[in-house]
Amino acid sequence: MRLINHAAQKGQAIVFGLLFLGVAVVAMLLVYNHGILTRDRVQLENAADAAVYTEAKLFARNQNFIAYTNRAMVANELSVGQMVAMRSWAKRYKTIPSWLDSFPAYQIPVVPPSPRPNLADLLKAVYIPYIAIGYGIDAVSNPLIGFYPTTVSYFNMALSMFQKAFAMATVEAQIESMIDVVEAHQNPTDADPNDDLYIPLLGYYFLTQNAALTYFGDTFSYENLYSQASSAMSSSGGGAAGGVGAADEEPSTTDEVVGSFLGGLNGPETMLVDTNPERYKKKAGASDPPPNDDAKEAYKRFAAIINDNRNDWLAKRHFNLGPPPLSTPEITLPLGPIRISFSLTLEMGSFNDGGTAYRYNPLRTSSTGDGIERYGWTSIDYTSLGFKLDVDIVIELCLWFPVVGTKCFTIIDGNIPLGFGMPISGATEQLVAEDADAMRTAPQWGFPGMDSMGMAPGMYNDTFHMVHAVTWFWGQVRNIYGTIPADVKTNYAGPPSFFALNDSFAESGTSHEFSIAVAKKLKDVPTTDSPDGLNLNGSSGNNLHRFQLDTQGPVDGTLSSAYATVMWQETDALMTVSSAETYFASPRADKPEVASQFSPFWDARLREPSAITMMIATGEINPFDLMEELNLSSGIMGVAEWVIDTALESLTEPAKEQLLKNVKPPVKQYAEEVVDEVFDQVTGTAKDAVLNELGNYVP
Repeated sequence: MRLINHAAQKGQAIVFGLLFLGVAVVAMLLVYNHGILTRDRVQLENAADAAVYTEAKLFARNQNFIAYTNRAMVANELSVGQMVAMRSWAKRYKTIPSWLDSFPAYQIPVVPPSPRPNLADLLKAVYIPYIAIGYGIDAVSNPLIGFYPTTVSYFNMALSMFQKAFAMATVEAQIESMIDVVEAHQNPTDADPNDDLYIPLLGYYFLTQNAALTYFGDTFSYENLYSQASSAMSSSGGGAAGGVGAADEEPSTTDEVVGSFLGGLNGPETMLVDTNPERYKKKAGASDPPPNDDAKEAYKRFAAIINDNRNDWLAKRHFNLGPPPLSTPEITLPLGPIRISFSLTLEMGSFNDGGTAYRYNPLRTSSTGDGIERYGWTSIDYTSLGFKLDVDIVIELCLWFPVVGTKCFTIIDGNIPLGFGMPISGATEQLVAEDADAMRTAPQWGFPGMDSMGMAPGMYNDTFHMVHAVTWFWGQVRNIYGTIPADVKTNYAGPPSFFALNDSFAESGTSHEFSIAVAKKLKDVPTTDSPDGLNLNGSSGNNLHRFQLDTQGPVDGTLSSAYATVMWQETDALMTVSSAETYFASPRADKPEVASQFSPFWDARLREPSAITMMIATGEINPFDLMEELNLSSGIMGVAEWVIDTALESLTEPAKEQLLKNVKPPVKQYAEEVVDEVFDQVTGTAKDAVLNELGNYVP
């Protein structure tokens, strides 16, 4: 028999318990570290998403402000057009006696051989009510035309200044809100006092990049971007670089990736085009003036919007004094295989036609140096006594075919406007910024029959119908087309400058990409190997270093230490990049509206960072080479100051010059003092606010 010593077996389970306890502690620390890293990562991403969305939302507000002010400019211009139309309309009736007395055919006596009364006297008696109306309206409109266009057009210039000032204020607000939103996502506690998120230099570069592309895309180096993107994509196997996978619908080639980022396949596209001609003047020492094609297109669209929104009084003044029109039934002439069908409409009497249009003098455009059209208001009115004969004609070729039978093919289906009239009166009125902008001869306005000849229709309704052909000619004899100074007013500040949407962005309906970089130093993340992580790395006397599980090492990726030190301001950090954009949110899904800066339906949304943004974030594309005028080595303060100074020089200074350009002495001296004071105060306050905010934020 063998005796068992139970006392010798006591404590054997402790060995297994200690082993399990060690594994459990390590597992708990791993779970703790994972939870802390996940929490801080979510905190970081939430801060970045909120900050970049705020940036985009502020810019959407800026776009909507531009839309409202642009619409106000259109309405103001139309009110000026009403005044110009009234002047032309009244002048046409007021000058009836002088027209009748000057036209040779009206000097024929009614009862020969007595010279009086003649036909002119008889017609003056018939048109007495119209002559009286002309004098009455002229008496009212003449004083108004002296100050109203000046007041309204300068008010439009002031709106233009407000657009530039609001753009600067938006940049300032974006910088401040970016800082405030990131700081608001910090959550310092007694146990975790160093819960510090920060925006590195890369974040301010992204904001600067967006501002540059938005307002002056020509500062961006397309060649450097393309070559660096091509190299980065080649090294990553041809897909989108920077760890961003390219989905099937996403850009994949270098052309597509770069074109999508810049807004166009042919190079950087300025999103908001400033139409101010002062921006496109040749600077001292420059070989060529800045490109202005976008500005020219924007002015054409602005003029088209104005002309499309004219009421009937402006677009097609028409009054026919005479019997009702006579129409014939359709008459068909079968001429073998040719079949001719036509009907006639005859109108007789006094034809009063006119129109007012916002247009430019092509001869002036070629002499301005910048090639930008100088738009102004032009109005023309005719009264002629005669007839109009409209011929509606259809000519068909009818052939017989087996099985199908006779089949007819239309050769001509149209209207031939004929007419003849004798001149009763005519007048024009022009409102331009400078005398050189005015049209001076009848062909510059148009010529009779231009519609029936297949040429582009005129902008003045039926004033160039054949019934007014003689009136058109006699108007040239009487110099009504701008030769007489009284027919041209120059108390107009010129077409306002405004922000317009580039065609590429009108097509896409989205803005340039807004991006932000936000980071948190790993030493501020309270994991087990952080100074604030469970106090595990205190003095060596604690003898707890074995539990300091490594979370502070470098992350995988292409981010070099040198690039991280400069652009991220830290080599060991949690880092994230978020992006957003503004988009045109048309309120009518059943009838989508084309994106423009005349409709205030812009909103903001988050988006995936583009491949180019990720390449910049990881250092595969060097931002130092993309914006050659930007000295990134000057740090955050220098980057912010560059944005503001460039906006001042490129946007607000030309706006101030345009506003003061046509102010006449002695008012000009006082106006310059007021504008300079307001300008310096507004822009200086915005700049100081940004730099002060950054000074408080940047270590």
